[in-house]
Amino acid sequence: MSVNSEPGVKVFERVADLLEVLSNGQSEIGVTDLGKELGLGKSTVHRLLTSMEKRGYVQQNQTNKKYRLGPTLMRLGLVKLRQLEARELALPCLEKLRDLTTETTTFSLKVGRERLYILQVESRQEIRQTIELGRVYPLYLGATGKAILAFLASPEKLSLLEEAAPILAKRGRDLATLQEELAQIARRGYATSRGERTPDAASIAAPVFDYNQQVMGAISVAGPISRVSVERQIEMAVHLLECSRSLSLQLGALVP
Repeated sequence: MSVNSEPGVKVFERVADLLEVLSNGQSEIGVTDLGKELGLGKSTVHRLLTSMEKRGYVQQNQTNKKYRLGPTLMRLGLVKLRQLEARELALPCLEKLRDLTTETTTFSLKVGRERLYILQVESRQEIRQTIELGRVYPLYLGATGKAILAFLASPEKLSLLEEAAPILAKRGRDLATLQEELAQIARRGYATSRGERTPDAASIAAPVFDYNQQVMGAISVAGPISRVSVERQIEMAVHLLECSRSLSLQLGALVP
């Protein structure tokens, strides 16, 4: 029987148990000992390990044939640490930016081909913009997404734009116009939007870079269109860029 034919929940539980054994105690362990620890047959353990090794969750020592945790888990761990560190560092900056602009401020991270909000500091005003933390959004809509998209490496950016073209067309937007806007964003350092993703909301966003000099997310200021005029967005840009630069420096980026 293959791993894929096992009931999904049971397979997940076995994988979780296996990872716990590998992360607790010995740095490496063989199939036989893993089977004894888990109360599973040797063949079942071997099938699980083979599938997990293909995805980088475990790694086999070719000399003694024992298994250890793989690079995928280390990468995921580093991503989680980066998220926690970035949240902690961003909070004072977002609070200051909220006080300077009187509007809601947010911090989003790029995750794969999308981005998600991980932090917000709400405006103290009665009528204010709020967002749902943890929700993912495309990079081609809204100021925050465009602030990230504009600073991606060309191959990834082109791939995302090709993917977005038919969706933009349905919304009556032209891909060439978006490309021109992204070029402008890259020149001035920030993006704006007015009712683009959320009706009656205006926002301005700037990219945040990491120690690899790659864009990892964006900081934004958002509020009702009735209160956040085009002129006010331009005024906010000074404070926004100062905040994004400060956070990028704290995260190890080399920014002017």
